[in-house]
Amino acid sequence: MLYFGCDLHKKSTTFTVKDESGKKLSQEKVVNIPHEIKQYVNRFPGEKTATVEATFNWFWFVDLMEDLTEKTILAHPGKTKAILQARAKTDKIDSSGLAELTRVNLIPRVHIPPKEIRDIRELLRYRTGLVRYRTSVKNKTHSILHKNGILNTFSDLFSEKGKQWLCEIPLRPCYKYILSAYIDLIQFINNLISQVEKEIYSKPLKHDKEIMLLRELPGIGELFAFHIKYEIVTIDRFYGDKHFVSYAGLAPSTKQSAELTRHGGLIPQCNHWLKWVLIEAAQHARRHPWFRPTYERVLLRHGKNIAKIAVARKLARVIYFMLSRKEKFRGHKETSTKRVSPRGHGPQRPNSLNESTVTRANR
Repeated sequence: MLYFGCDLHKKSTTFTVKDESGKKLSQEKVVNIPHEIKQYVNRFPGEKTATVEATFNWFWFVDLMEDLTEKTILAHPGKTKAILQARAKTDKIDSSGLAELTRVNLIPRVHIPPKEIRDIRELLRYRTGLVRYRTSVKNKTHSILHKNGILNTFSDLFSEKGKQWLCEIPLRPCYKYILSAYIDLIQFINNLISQVEKEIYSKPLKHDKEIMLLRELPGIGELFAFHIKYEIVTIDRFYGDKHFVSYAGLAPSTKQSAELTRHGGLIPQCNHWLKWVLIEAAQHARRHPWFRPTYERVLLRHGKNIAKIAVARKLARVIYFMLSRKEKFRGHKETSTKRVSPRGHGPQRPNSLNESTVTRANR
């Protein structure tokens, strides 16, 4: 078995090849041209395992190496750096370290979804990006109204009546021009979103049991269900609900030293697309009887933004237990008469109260 450590960059890749004894057979920088990489890798006969870090452009490289080697591994950059702890950092040192960690089976791996799942995921992410752009333009439109001291009474300012009202507002020529351009841009983005949704539904999407389970949750429609499903791929790769919450970026950062513990903002290393979907779903789920107590409790102490994050965190835990146990969402039942574990979707506890609890409740 030969072990390839690949330090991938935008224009070139530094390869280090080691055998099973750890002997370095080759170390060379290759231009990022597919046939150049093929020629280099094919110079070494026998079984090969290649490892590359999950950089911004790993997609094409992994697809190429999967055709050239028996096994291709995607490494976690942050964890790999913590393991190596090299004083000097060069492309040769990085590629050599990847090859060595692969040889001794210590490489921290990142899940590589199949190509067909990655393709649909890219379309879903593209749609999410368009929605973000549209929201940004809508906010700029509201900003123009605030600058001119104009209030609107529309529940949806960008409905047909709302857009007609916007066109009739008496504004200075510069604001009139910008406002008209924003309205046209929103319509253009709406058309793009409609087109990509048709493209998504033209694909062989998996209408499996997990999609049906996700659609039962408040705030999660069909597209959000597919988004969550294709970002997770399989729930079995998470070893617990805390791991899944951390992957979704909804866990607070923690710094602890002796008796001092500090909790900060949300951890930055996460799946930002899944995080966005869950926070958007929490905007609606916070009104549901299952999640409203969490929202109201945190709202009193920390404000609405953190309260919404708390609902998204609880929603993520519910999703984990639903998918891992193949159970339906229990929130459709009467939540006031049935209790669940603090984890959010654990085994149901007996609906019994002792006398002291009943007495306190009746006072």
